[in-house]
Amino acid sequence: MSLLPPNLGRVLGSILIVGLCCSGFAWASTPEEAREIIREAKFGKTSSTEQARALIGLAWPKDGEMDPQVQAEARRSLVAYGLHALPALRRAMPEIDPRFQADAAAAFIAARFRNPAGMPPDYLPGLEETIWYGSPEAQRIAMNEIRRYDYPPAVLSSIDGAYENPILTRYVVNNLAAMNDPRARTFLTNLLLEGSDFYKASAARALLVFGDGAFDSFRAGVVSEYSTTRQTSLRVFLPLTETSDVETLKTYLERFTEDDPELREAAQTRLEVLERRLNP
Repeated sequence: MSLLPPNLGRVLGSILIVGLCCSGFAWASTPEEAREIIREAKFGKTSSTEQARALIGLAWPKDGEMDPQVQAEARRSLVAYGLHALPALRRAMPEIDPRFQADAAAAFIAARFRNPAGMPPDYLPGLEETIWYGSPEAQRIAMNEIRRYDYPPAVLSSIDGAYENPILTRYVVNNLAAMNDPRARTFLTNLLLEGSDFYKASAARALLVFGDGAFDSFRAGVVSEYSTTRQTSLRVFLPLTETSDVETLKTYLERFTEDDPELREAAQTRLEVLERRLNP
């Protein structure tokens, strides 16, 4: 008769799983083993926040060493916590390995929509903090989500994101147009007047949301020394010009004789219309 306890294998297995979880290396050969590792990681933690922290450590380990099955199961369990996962995710985001921050940002959004009613207090601040501190892809995910809400603090974090990671500029411009915040006008004007040619057209379109408040930006662009700035501004602004813009159009036509002939002709036609209004 064996002197060993009949459940020794299960006990040793549990001890091994706990040890792996604590050491940061958790590997599972089957989905059931992955689920067991998740259960052991949550064992003894009395609050959902503590359990969420344990799951975050398995889903996006700091050393990057983790079985993909365990990571996927931890992420799924974390999203299933819904609103209860948001505080822990928000606090953990700056410390998550940048390689995983985009996935963590997506999980943050998914967890929020497990309970779509109302606005959790950690949600919008968490998105804004991701724009400040996240990897470029995490920033992009957060920007695309936060633009759906009227959340003024995101204006400055989005602009800062564009300065730090120019690759995000296209998303920032779209966000600022959706937010319709006056503080965005200076950034968009600088982008139109002095930024990369690649973004001038989108910056000009975004400025349109400010109505009359953006007209001075267009007037400056129409007489800019930079050809792309000048012609982009004129194409957007020309249909909006009024009699107060007669001198601006005259200056353009006198100084920039080498511009696109069709654009110059359109400007000349518009000038004549405005002059007739002044002198009927």
